[in-house]
Amino acid sequence: MYPIAAVVNDVAAVKLKITMNKENPEYAEKYEVTGSSASQLMQEFTTNFNNKMKFIFDKAGALDSLQKAIAPDSIINETHQAMAKQSTELKEYAKAEMNKSNNVALTMFMLGYYQSTANNPGFGLEPLGNDQVNAIIDKAIKDNPDHTGMAQLKQAIAAQSSGAAAQGGGGMWVGKQAPDFTLPDVNGKPLTLSSLKGKYVLVDFWASWCKPCRMENPNVVAAFNKFKNKNFTILGVSLDEDRESWLSAIKKDQLLWQHVSDLKQWESMVLPIYQFDGIPYNVLVDPQGKVIAESLRGPALEAKLAEVLN
Repeated sequence: MYPIAAVVNDVAAVKLKITMNKENPEYAEKYEVTGSSASQLMQEFTTNFNNKMKFIFDKAGALDSLQKAIAPDSIINETHQAMAKQSTELKEYAKAEMNKSNNVALTMFMLGYYQSTANNPGFGLEPLGNDQVNAIIDKAIKDNPDHTGMAQLKQAIAAQSSGAAAQGGGGMWVGKQAPDFTLPDVNGKPLTLSSLKGKYVLVDFWASWCKPCRMENPNVVAAFNKFKNKNFTILGVSLDEDRESWLSAIKKDQLLWQHVSDLKQWESMVLPIYQFDGIPYNVLVDPQGKVIAESLRGPALEAKLAEVLN
């Protein structure tokens, strides 16, 4: 069975009225909660959040149809922008609701709800960074000084960050030499990552069939256009299988940098080398070939590039 309603146990009695879905009785069609203001806010948050996610999924479906129909670039770009705008608005909505909350259980629920969704690479959202999470936790601790849950969560995040820093900071590859590889470019000629040494290189793992990748591409294009004259370039590494789909996506999304692929999808040689389990994924490599950041998405990509290139 799946959970059909979520409540905060903050009062002696929380009343639930649940209407089950007749076609799929494992799911609730709707539910009403009374007697607990925190539970009502929780229901409001999940309803609004899910409606915003539905918009993103609907646009992703429309985008797939447009791409298959070879629609004009202007319409495809407009759909990309609408999805990116909604993703940003959803993140800001979630942050605002967490900051408004004065109930620790509600805050922890909303934080977990957003982060677990955003950490799924298939959903196209940007997770909150540790600084943002800590700011939310600090407010909750200030509002509820006797509650130990948030303080323990903050300690766990700090321990996790310290562990990452001890290994080079920020991720699996940060502080290490970028593993080298050679793959065919769009003309079938071998291109080696290390041949780009001397520049900052964003190694961007993506695929034409990956909706979150296509949603993220406008951000990557904007970053490329802004920093391409500052000793920066991008190497696109595709997990495609169909050559025409790969080349078409490069053209449609206006990805004006070098691209490589062995067209083996999840059996590509780069997977066991870089050990990622979802796309979009990227690593930022400095001119000496060392990884200085990874998994940069949305505003985080431009911010990191501005930090190292300006």
